[in-house]
Amino acid sequence: MPRAYDRDAWRHRVIRCGKYILPVTSLSPPRRTVPAPTQQAAFAELEARCPDRVHTFSIGIDPPQPITQFRIIDHGRSYLETVQPTTAARVTIHTVDGGGAVGRACCLVGPDRTAIRETGFHLDRGITGRFSLRKLDPRYWQRRHRGDLTARFRLPEPEHVPGRVVVLNNWQAHNFYHWLVEIAPRIAAVNLASLEVSGYLVDHQCGYQRRVLEMLGIPASQWIQPHVRLHLTADHLLWVSQPGETLLRHFVRMLEPGIQATGAPTQQRLLYISRRKAAHRRLVNECALEHELEALGFEAHCFEDIPFERQAALMREASLVVTVHGAALANAMFARPGTRIVEIYPQGRSNIDLFPHWSRLYDLDHQVVMASCSKFRQRLTVPIHDVLDAVHAALGHAR
Repeated sequence: MPRAYDRDAWRHRVIRCGKYILPVTSLSPPRRTVPAPTQQAAFAELEARCPDRVHTFSIGIDPPQPITQFRIIDHGRSYLETVQPTTAARVTIHTVDGGGAVGRACCLVGPDRTAIRETGFHLDRGITGRFSLRKLDPRYWQRRHRGDLTARFRLPEPEHVPGRVVVLNNWQAHNFYHWLVEIAPRIAAVNLASLEVSGYLVDHQCGYQRRVLEMLGIPASQWIQPHVRLHLTADHLLWVSQPGETLLRHFVRMLEPGIQATGAPTQQRLLYISRRKAAHRRLVNECALEHELEALGFEAHCFEDIPFERQAALMREASLVVTVHGAALANAMFARPGTRIVEIYPQGRSNIDLFPHWSRLYDLDHQVVMASCSKFRQRLTVPIHDVLDAVHAALGHAR
């Protein structure tokens, strides 16, 4: 029998160093270990093999998204780019009775010492997926060890929590965008299914993470911080599919009571979000751009200095937002339909349709302005006249 989980135990105290979460015992060898899984399987395969231990049920369907277009301005040249259509997808909750979650990325262990493939860290990015690496590359073995539990010999000794525990974390839990868009919205599935839950296995070391959990009404006694030395088991481990429109919209509705937007829908609040405090993708000519935007009535904000609920309220009040490609645009989920977004995007980056896709979900008008990008820390230089063209087009002005 695994020992009971004690959140106040010394072994579960962690130190946060930037994006890293380090347990205080990380420099010492684990005192007790158990054998690692010997095989890997998908949820569907495990459910067919062990229907009494693994269950899947649907709580809705994300509707398909049509093909849409957004405008790109690239050094005076304007053209349209497409956001590809999506198909309908089921919103599902997977339950593993007696399952375990290992590490900060929460790789799941099912019956018969089987690692669950969908929860593997980096399995589709660097091992067998679309960014596969050769076995001679050291990163292959690093990612294999971190995400494929069958590549390990031993795991930390399991600790047990009675009842239902919702597993939220993935390998990108440290990032504001991914935490807000991919991790926290899974809580909406629990709310939609009206499930009683004992705990949530999720990062909560950052202020915005704690504030979102508080706004969702989750008591701190139910927060469980995953870390590299944690192997948590529960009577019922719940894992939710990738959030789509259904969960994202319900997630916003759950947070709305805590977002005190003051601007009326008819007001025209113009917002510029700066990245001057970010390590990457800063604008070299930001002062000149801010001067031009202030003359048009824009107000500049640095979201790193603003509490989460105020960030969401500012986005709700804005009618036009100008910002550099970055995590702050995750707050677009709180914008009113019809809000116009002008995104300054670094040339050479591969996910240009990321935020236009989210704008499509939330009925926003999206434009992209290309900026030249340096190799060192991705310093950006944007043609100011291109940004002003996009702003005047969004405002309906002629230049």
